[in-house]
Amino acid sequence: MGGEHSAPFSLMRALAERHPGLAILQIDAHCDLREAYEGYRWSHASVFWNVLRDIPAVSKLVQVGIRDSAPGRTS
Repeated sequence: MGGEHSAPFSLMRALAERHPGLAILQIDAHCDLREAYEGYRWSHASVFWNVLRDIPAVSKLVQVGIRDSAPGRTS
């Protein structure tokens, strides 16, 4: 699922509901774990914060290729 980072949130939610325990592999240069970016909760920089907070059926997020991390969730 490439492209705009915030767009696949609904797809990830639907997949997790159908497959509880879903693990997500993110290949990206950035963590996208900010609670909000420039005051916007649904920013591209916040998508995985939203996933981990709002989709309890996601069991794991594995991030590969991260080269830059901003303040946000660390676990």
